[in-house]
Amino acid sequence: MTEHRISATEARRHFGKVLRQVTETDAVSIVEFRGVPKVAILSRANDERMKARADAREAAAAATRGAAGASDAGEPVAQAADLEA
Repeated sequence: MTEHRISATEARRHFGKVLRQVTETDAVSIVEFRGVPKVAILSRANDERMKARADAREAAAAATRGAAGASDAGEPVAQAADLEA
């Protein structure tokens, strides 16, 4: 994914061009205000891909957590009263 940095003023002046660039080339435009990155402009297709990857990572993490919990399912859990005795 190509990333372009642009000032807020340039983004405002050339907004149509920025939109065409992110949709046609699948690039991301980082808009800076006073030299500090503030927002990213990306295509909807790029946004959907990023969401799908995040969902897949979350599903994998949940599966890993579920598998770790399943190995402990048959073991008794010590209660505070048991530890004091």
